[in-house]
Amino acid sequence: MILKPALAAMFASGLIVPETPKLVFPKPAIVKAENLELSKHMLLGMPLTLGMLPGKKLPFDLTYRDSYGTATDATSYNAGTLSFGPAAATGHTRYILVCTHGCVNTTAGRINSVTIAGTAATRLYFRSDSEGRPTEIWYIQNNNSTSGTVSAVTSTTGASFGLSVWTLTNPLSITPTFTNSAGASSSTTNSVSITVPDGGAGVCLYSTNFNSGTSSWTNATEQYEVTQQSGQTSSGAKATTVGTYTVTATSAGAQNTTLVVACWSSL
Repeated sequence: MILKPALAAMFASGLIVPETPKLVFPKPAIVKAENLELSKHMLLGMPLTLGMLPGKKLPFDLTYRDSYGTATDATSYNAGTLSFGPAAATGHTRYILVCTHGCVNTTAGRINSVTIAGTAATRLYFRSDSEGRPTEIWYIQNNNSTSGTVSAVTSTTGASFGLSVWTLTNPLSITPTFTNSAGASSSTTNSVSITVPDGGAGVCLYSTNFNSGTSSWTNATEQYEVTQQSGQTSSGAKATTVGTYTVTATSAGAQNTTLVVACWSSL
């Protein structure tokens, strides 16, 4: 480019200052979440920075369903068909618990096996004290059955037997967050410490000897009493108060008893 002498002189003298070129940047694109169409494969492979909707917490539930008791001397007990409550909703996880109150006349007495709705159950917890009161918790995972047969086999001949059925839905794990147990001799009461987690609950099982009469509970709500023999009743209760405290079961007459507690947490 050739400038005329006069114009060139004006540029040189500073009378004319060339305009600085302006830099023009494109405006950033605004992408709205509702305008995105992402495949599930993209979601799995990329971080989401648009924010995520909070997941809905599945409701926790622990409910007593049914019970059975007998004075029969045997090593095998068939409780017949018992209620399991309604089927679990789609996407939920339900366990059926069977809790035993055995009286097998020996401190080594145990429950050898439990069958629930045709499925072999897994032992979750047990305690057996003098005169053999195997107080145990067995379970299967079953989302659909509303009722079914329940049976148990003991290690030695029993003088009486009882059990209860509970459902446990959407726990953090089938493994209890807390367990405890105690045996008592020639006493009308038996007590243990319990820790119920926030949003959870606990099962409390009280197995008795003869002449027990009816039971009562402190810091737990009774759910059932099962008659095993004349004057002998075992009992189950539910603990829902969050925290650590003492649960006490009381019998009408002084005797030997076993008390078991187990707690579960919500998701």
